[in-house]
Amino acid sequence: MHRSMDAWSRLCVVIALAFGLLASQPALAQPAPARAAPAPADERQQLGEQMAHVIFAALDLRALISKAAAETSELEDFGAIRPEWTGFLRDAVIEEIDHDLPAIERILGKAFAGVFTVEELRVGVKIMSDSSFQRFLAAEAAGKETADVKPSREIERLTRTRTGVTFLEKMEHIDDIMSSVETEMFAELLPGVFRRFGEKAEAAETRRAAGPR
Repeated sequence: MHRSMDAWSRLCVVIALAFGLLASQPALAQPAPARAAPAPADERQQLGEQMAHVIFAALDLRALISKAAAETSELEDFGAIRPEWTGFLRDAVIEEIDHDLPAIERILGKAFAGVFTVEELRVGVKIMSDSSFQRFLAAEAAGKETADVKPSREIERLTRTRTGVTFLEKMEHIDDIMSSVETEMFAELLPGVFRRFGEKAEAAETRRAAGPR
């Protein structure tokens, strides 16, 4: 089951690639910023959740999960019992993620809030909300050509600021950030996944026992 959620790893790769490309741009020389007062924890959490939200808004999670499930050999164990169970499990994962997406965003937002400064989070939300970045992330996740998707002037400006540079440097380690909340994420998702899968499998067994009509 753990491997059936490899869409999480795929998501890490997609985002890391996207931000790695942005980070290749040179930074503009700027004066050192004045030291700001620490932002309230609730503001950092809110910004972290916003950043998680705009990431997921660009992605077709159903397609990511379906592709990961198709590439995961461990799901064959379910299909060996009943051929339809592999599809039941895939659909249960998709349905539960759809249902629990706000909770997932809170969990990931908390992780972001623990890594980025409030200034970096503000820049990150602006970058990720930009339509050009949304198109790039969606295309990369879908395995489509991204050469024609160019960063907007606003993204180019933001990524060359001092805060933008430090944001991108941290974002290149998105896999570590996501790994830090993987256990919490599975704890949130798996009870519902198993419940949904059980309901589907039980309904199918009931129909099987009743025989053809």
